Amino acid sequence: MIARLGSLAFLLLVSENRARLAEIEIAGPVRDLALWLGAAGETRLAGELLSGERVRLVVPLPVREPAGSLRPELRWEGSDSLDSPGESRGSARFLGWSPDLAAAELERLPPGVRARSRPPVEPPEIRAPWAALAVLPACFVLGIALRRRRVASLALAIAGSGLVLGLAWPRVARAPRNVTVLESDAESPLGLEVRATWEQIEVGAADLERAVLEVLPAEARILWTGSLPRDAAWRASSSGSALFLLRPFERSEHACIREENRSRPLAETWVREDGEWTARGPWSVGVPLPPPEEGPPPPGWLVAGLPQGVPVLLGRARAEAPGEVVWIRATGF
Repeated sequence: MIARLGSLAFLLLVSENRARLAEIEIAGPVRDLALWLGAAGETRLAGELLSGERVRLVVPLPVREPAGSLRPELRWEGSDSLDSPGESRGSARFLGWSPDLAAAELERLPPGVRARSRPPVEPPEIRAPWAALAVLPACFVLGIALRRRRVASLALAIAGSGLVLGLAWPRVARAPRNVTVLESDAESPLGLEVRATWEQIEVGAADLERAVLEVLPAEARILWTGSLPRDAAWRASSSGSALFLLRPFERSEHACIREENRSRPLAETWVREDGEWTARGPWSVGVPLPPPEEGPPPPGWLVAGLPQGVPVLLGRARAEAPGEVVWIRATGF
């Protein structure tokens, strides 16, 4: 279901940014600060500021509506205590919302690029291998034989369950973790990087100012986690949801032209010309576009919603890390 929703997200040009930035001021002692936004979610900063320490931070908040006069509720360990003076309990203040520069930068992209289909993501599917299935009848037979010995029967049930889970676990670990699409159009100097994951995604602190976070279902609750006093990365998580991180990039960084691949090695390549798709096979960096060859068609979600009457390049990059897939989708090729 989430995969289908992801493939239909192109119907929305720019959805809510669930990574709105805000500035806060903290004076220690403060430990494990949380900024609560009700049903929309919250942001947590693990760690501690000692007495006398003071810091200003810019943090992401998972707002689900225009920020305006909205103010998060700030809580931290000991903030409700009445047993000590205010200074010994520390303080934390919400100073205000930062301009949404990320959404403004995405507006510079052509509407067609912003509106393209999102990568389909879904939870990893647990499939027990045949070896695990063979264990089940064996455990059943032994359980019948030991039905009068309760302790032995219980031990068998626990051991059998653990064995089946252990045999099935590698199938879960091999499921893709990240799907990235590099979107571009020949008429725009900017491209769009869309990174999709299931339930959680990490964002470098330096990237937050230029990042927009989308979530499906749109009403899902999001938890942002970081650390005090500062952290190199933030993590957004949302149970049962697909997360999409959008960031613009200079198109020249990932350019592919017919005379030369200037982007990255492609394991599969497709080109649409005069309304017809042709497979081109692998395309190495620094060489011209390969000629047509026999091959499978491109994935359906990758061609959904593309404009008609213009040449299109699609490509799947060679895997650089386990569980990661990178696609290229360029119009006006």
